[in-house]
Amino acid sequence: EGEGFACLVDYHQLDGSVFDRLQNRYIEPRKALLRERRSAANRRRSDDSLSASEQAEAAEEYARCESGLEQIGVFEDRLADLAQPTPRDWPEENQELAESAAKQVAEFRERTASRLETLETLADLDDVDMGDLFSPSFYETVQENQDEWLDALDDLETAFEAYAKGGSEPVEAHLYDLFEYYDDLVGSTHYVSNGILFMTYYFGKFEDAGQSQIGDSGVSERQRLLSELASDLEEYEELANEIADACDEVVGDISSEWSERALSEITTAGYQPNRKHGVVINITPLVEAEIVPETVDKQVI
Repeated sequence: EGEGFACLVDYHQLDGSVFDRLQNRYIEPRKALLRERRSAANRRRSDDSLSASEQAEAAEEYARCESGLEQIGVFEDRLADLAQPTPRDWPEENQELAESAAKQVAEFRERTASRLETLETLADLDDVDMGDLFSPSFYETVQENQDEWLDALDDLETAFEAYAKGGSEPVEAHLYDLFEYYDDLVGSTHYVSNGILFMTYYFGKFEDAGQSQIGDSGVSERQRLLSELASDLEEYEELANEIADACDEVVGDISSEWSERALSEITTAGYQPNRKHGVVINITPLVEAEIVPETVDKQVI
């Protein structure tokens, strides 16, 4: 069985149409009934053919109906307030920072993907042993992590794009975590790191073209590929660091509390509950608007 506010709404099934359902299934029928009863009571309270007690009873019924309609009016006003946007405090400079960072992430991802493709081409050469060329575990580590690296960079670009929009646009609460994850994603230029930048430790060894000339056959192809891997490493690393700085700046102006971000997500464009956030988050705005029974506040919140 569902649980809800006075059995009207199952708060496990809250969605964006909840107010429409309340209006159509409860509020409008209830208002029509109260108006009908009020009209009948109004006639009876002034009907001289009725006894004084019957007229008094009709007057009480009229007052009850009037009070009920007033309460519904207050309820509707609060629903209307909840439906109004509650923009995030997100100034233009933050939007510009996020927009610029999104482009940097796209560039960094493109450069990373290009290096990964070059590595794969190198590994496919008949006379190349990746273990001898780099380290016994290097290429295996790259193969195990490359899909996650590229997917995470895609997600990070999406996160920056979301925060590049104005404060009136909802932002999914989990996107914050991508900024926090970035340091782990890129790692460091040390060989013990499992992040993207650990590759540069090995690529940097081939900046000297002479060191890349290994073996008697296929030298030019190996040399060309190794030269590609070793090119522009400082610029590549600097780009990664600039993105890290942007992540730090952005998270500095966003709440670190998931619950606050989730509440912002469902109220920025007007109350839009999200089932994946759970009951507590979704009914908190309703509790704050005082339109649910106290038992919900005490037992659920």
